[in-house]
Amino acid sequence: MLDGVLLHTDDAGNTEELRPGDIQVMSAGSGIRHAEVADRHSGPTRFLQTWIKPDEVGTAPHWRSESVDPQEGLTTVVGEQGLHIGTAGASMGIARLREGARAQLPDAAVAHAFVAVGGGRLEGRVLGAGDAVRLTDQPGAAFEATADTELIVWSFRR
Repeated sequence: MLDGVLLHTDDAGNTEELRPGDIQVMSAGSGIRHAEVADRHSGPTRFLQTWIKPDEVGTAPHWRSESVDPQEGLTTVVGEQGLHIGTAGASMGIARLREGARAQLPDAAVAHAFVAVGGGRLEGRVLGAGDAVRLTDQPGAAFEATADTELIVWSFRR
């Protein structure tokens, strides 16, 4: 969650409010009905939703959420060192960077970097809030913040 409050409900009777800094992982598995609705009383709502193909299909539906508070540099919050997503080799990290700070991207076959807030430079590209870049086989790539920035990076091993 980036801004606002998102209300999650599902047909298993689960309900939860997601707030800025919360991460939710959900697998629809063999089937689930759910809703994610912005709380109109909390102001504008911004969230990032990514769909990743699971290694196994037809498993029981499940979901889990956590609050995260990443520090300087890239902090893994989803994947083998964070919330489990059921896709080997996939992970998501968040970097909160002050102007002038750098974050090393994971050495991965594919990386997808999204600038949620702020801006900076990545491999010669100038990026602003809302911009995204996909990198393929570019080990050693680093993002340099030109403003206070929140960067979200998905990486995928071979």
